[in-house]
Amino acid sequence: MTIILDWFGPYSDLYKVAPGQALVALSGKEPYKRKAKFYYLGICKGSMANSKVSQVKRERRYWHCEVAHAPVLLPNVLEIAEQVLASFWRPDFREPTKQLPLTNEPMTFVMRYFKPNRTPRAARPSFHGGNMPTVIQWDGKKWWSGKGMFMPPG
Repeated sequence: MTIILDWFGPYSDLYKVAPGQALVALSGKEPYKRKAKFYYLGICKGSMANSKVSQVKRERRYWHCEVAHAPVLLPNVLEIAEQVLASFWRPDFREPTKQLPLTNEPMTFVMRYFKPNRTPRAARPSFHGGNMPTVIQWDGKKWWSGKGMFMPPG
């Protein structure tokens, strides 16, 4: 099963991100911190009412994700993508709410990146502190990325 996710950004304001239910990532700086980092990844339904996200005061950057391709029989593709990517990036401000939907069926996530004006990016972008992956795979037992095997927490 292959799921293709299109990422658009970065945006400086959440309200510039496409409306409706979407997967949103946030990076930035807390007060009195010099280094920006990745803080949040989650499904946003119009607002990010998360008290920890409000602590990010400077250099906020939002990325918006749309599902470009997914199997027809997979209604919860945003939830699956959220769990897979959160386990990969391990955002500081996000508490895991449910287990990953680990099945014996192999899954491949392909990420494509675009500028806010929806033109393709020539190079893979980075959140503060790390490059965004282009492919993440589940082989039925282990998760794989371009950096090799990784195991989600839990």
